[in-house]
Amino acid sequence: APHAQRRSLLALEVRAFGYLLEELLALVDSPSTHPHAAVAGMTALALACTSLVPAQRPDMAEVAGHLAALA
Repeated sequence: APHAQRRSLLALEVRAFGYLLEELLALVDSPSTHPHAAVAGMTALALACTSLVPAQRPDMAEVAGHLAALA
């Protein structure tokens, strides 16, 4: 049970990060005026992080890898 609890908490943290990323992306004028691949990549990452199915969300190591690839 502790392992399942830990996994659930980590999935919740990833979801919270996804919402933070969505809020930051909302500050960008408009994706259509910023066709930069990084904005599209971060939008896709935010969607993955906020998946309704916790098991489908990336873990934070994967999130970090995606962000590093966008830099």
